[in-house]
Amino acid sequence: MNPSPPVATRPLEANSFIFPFFVRMIQSLREMLYPVTCLTCGCFYTRKTDPGSAASGAPPTEFFLSESYEKAFQILLASHLCPDCASGFPPVRTPLCRSCGIMFRGGKGGDYVCRECIRSSRRLHKARAVGVYEDRLVEVIHRFKYDGKIQLARPLEILMFMAFIRHWAGDPVHLILPVPLHGERLRKRGFNQSYLLIKGWRMLTTKSHLPDFDYQVEKEILQRSVKTKSQTGLNREQRRINLKGAFTVKDPAKIFGKRVLIVDDVNTTGTTLDECAQALLGAGADRVDALTLAKAL
Repeated sequence: MNPSPPVATRPLEANSFIFPFFVRMIQSLREMLYPVTCLTCGCFYTRKTDPGSAASGAPPTEFFLSESYEKAFQILLASHLCPDCASGFPPVRTPLCRSCGIMFRGGKGGDYVCRECIRSSRRLHKARAVGVYEDRLVEVIHRFKYDGKIQLARPLEILMFMAFIRHWAGDPVHLILPVPLHGERLRKRGFNQSYLLIKGWRMLTTKSHLPDFDYQVEKEILQRSVKTKSQTGLNREQRRINLKGAFTVKDPAKIFGKRVLIVDDVNTTGTTLDECAQALLGAGADRVDALTLAKAL
């Protein structure tokens, strides 16, 4: 008996052409009815990247290891920023201070310890940041932090994870903690932006098939027990006085002898991170490092 002739080939080929066509048509119609608006400048623009790609899933391992911060920012934020705004990311580049991570403008050569770190004893062992706190990065952080645009959390979290992989792959930590908000401010804002920047790191580690660093993300260990006034407009000494004794450790046994990484959105003078480090070291942590999305020059 002769085998039956194949009947599914042509319909499948047609479907493989027609389905993507309708998907593109629906996407185009949706953008005509509901244009995409840039979250920073407010202009309408055509989205060039599928919003279901890198920013919503887990990018491949190569993305974390090979992409520059500028290119990664453009890819990850393409669903939220117009091309002009997405291209305005100012990364932290070497040379920078080996201790506090500040970038030396116009510098050449390798990293070295800055004068301020030599002159004053810092509690942080190592601090690093992804970008310089200027230009479009300031706008993005303000939209995320103060305007409640939490859709920015996922792409910014991935960007932060890239920095974590690059700076701590050979220098592992045991615990990762967000800089906490006071309970009253947390209720008012509705979220802790620092926690949202690390919330999915374990999933990213697993799905991207990266080495398991054997760390834990904990959001309750470090607490802000004293309500302080805003740090905006204060100099370094005023910030230090404002934050003195503001942070406590809920369960010292969980951090005793551990290497801890604290994460925040912006490192302005380093005072907040230093006060967090003091509380953690006083409770028995072996070492405290810090990572932020942005660092002020």
